[in-house]
Amino acid sequence: MFRTLTGRGLTVVSALLITLGPAVSAAAGPTRPPDPVPDRVVAVHSAWTDPGAVVDSMTPRSDGRFRILAHGATHATGSFAGDSTYRMTLVFDPTTGDAVGSNTETWTASIAGRGGGHLTFAEHVHQSGDGAVRVTGVVTGGDGVFAGATGLAVWTGAFGPSGTGPGQGTSTMVLGLAAPGTAPVATATVVVPYRIVELHGRWRDPGPVIDATAPRNDGRVAVDMHGVTHATGAFAGDSTYQLRVAFDPATNEAIGSATESYAATVDRGSGHVTFAEHVHVAGDGATRVTGVVVGGDGVFAGAVGLAIWTGSETDASTRASGGTSTMLLGLTR
Repeated sequence: MFRTLTGRGLTVVSALLITLGPAVSAAAGPTRPPDPVPDRVVAVHSAWTDPGAVVDSMTPRSDGRFRILAHGATHATGSFAGDSTYRMTLVFDPTTGDAVGSNTETWTASIAGRGGGHLTFAEHVHQSGDGAVRVTGVVTGGDGVFAGATGLAVWTGAFGPSGTGPGQGTSTMVLGLAAPGTAPVATATVVVPYRIVELHGRWRDPGPVIDATAPRNDGRVAVDMHGVTHATGAFAGDSTYQLRVAFDPATNEAIGSATESYAATVDRGSGHVTFAEHVHVAGDGATRVTGVVVGGDGVFAGAVGLAIWTGSETDASTRASGGTSTMLLGLTR
C-alpha cells in the first residue's frame, strides 16, 4: 500500500539511471491516464448532539405501525464542525419501539484546515427501541469547500427509549473534495445503500518491486512499480498493485497513482474489490494513499466508497512499510 522510495529506494533508482541510461526510459512505457482520485479525500470525525426531533405528524398504518414526519437540528464538533437541519420520514413500530426511515440533512459546516460551506446528505435512519441509533448517509450536494463533493458518512449514538429526549454520539465521514474546475469522483449511483459500513484496520507492505525508471525534463524520475499488501482488521485480505510515481531525488518525495485489487473479507462476506488510488510519499517516508472503489465482485459487487491509508516506512533495507486504514463502503448486498 505504501510504496516508499526513500532510503534504499533512492539508491536503487539512482543506480538504475546510471547503469541503464537511455534504455530505462524506453522501458518505462507510455504515459498513463490522468489520476482519477482527488488528493483531497479526507476522513473527518465528530461528536454530535441533537435536542430531539419535533414530530410534525403521525399517521396510523394498516399494519399497526405509524408513519411519522419530523424535523430537527444537530450540532457537531471535531474535524467536521457545524450545525444541521433535517427532515425525516419514519415508520414507527409501537410494539418494539423501533423506527426506520429516511432523512435529508443539510449542514453548515467546516473542515479543519480546508474551509467551510453547505453539505447535504440523503440518509437512512435506524433507531432501536432502546434508543440506540445508526444513520448512514451519502453526499448529494454542497457549496463552498463542499462544491462537487462526494462521500459517505456514518453516525452512531443514542436517544432516550423510542427516540425520546436528546441524543448524542459520534460520526465518521470520508469525503472527496473536488478541486476547483474539475469534475468530482462519483461514489454512489443510488440514494442510500443501507449497508454502508465503516471499516478500520492495519496494513503492511513488504516493499515494492521497481519495474522501470525514466528521467524527466524537470529533474524528477518516473518510476513504475508493483507489489502486494496484507490487511488485517474489519477489512482483511491481500492485494496486488501497479504504481507509477514521479520521484524527486532532491526531496525524496514521490507522488503518483496506482490501481490496487484486494481479495478481502468484511463482516458481511468476501470478494474482490479494486481501488483507483492517489499516492503521496513524503521525503521522510510518511505516506498517504487515498482511493475510490472502481469495481468488485462477491460482497463487493456494485460497491461504492472511499478509503484512506496512512503509514510510514518500517524497514529502510527492504522499503517495507505499514500503518492504518479507514474505509467507508456502500455494499449492495
